[in-house]
Amino acid sequence: MCLKFDIMQDLDTFCFPQKVIYDDVYPKVNYIKERVEGDKDVTRALWHKAPAWGYEKEYRVIAPRVTGLSEFNKDALVGIVFGCRCKEKDETKIVKKMEAGAFEDVKLMRAVQSETAYQLNIQDY
Repeated sequence: MCLKFDIMQDLDTFCFPQKVIYDDVYPKVNYIKERVEGDKDVTRALWHKAPAWGYEKEYRVIAPRVTGLSEFNKDALVGIVFGCRCKEKDETKIVKKMEAGAFEDVKLMRAVQSETAYQLNIQDY
C-alpha cells in the first residue's frame, strides 16, 4: 500500500522531502566509522533505489529519532494505492476504517500488473 500526500496541508510533518535517487550503485554506509569521524549523513542509503523504480518519481521524508507510527494532518492524505498483491479482504477492511474515520475524500487506486510490459498501471479503485 502506498500513501499519497499533499505536503502543503501538513508542512510540519513534510517540511523536508527529499527526491529519491535512482541509480545502479547502492551506497555503502559504515555507521560506526562515519559516526566516529563526524559524518552525519549515515541515512544516505535511504534515499536510493534501483533505476527500475524510476517511474515512481518518489520523494521521501525521513524523521530522525522517530520510531513507530507518526501522526499527520488527515487533510494531507489525498490518495491510497493498493499494491497489485494486496488481498481484497485487506482492501475492504481499510476502506471501511477510512469511511468510519472521515477519510471519504481520499482517492483510492489499485496497482495492476501490465500484461505487456514490466510495469504497474495505477487504476481507480
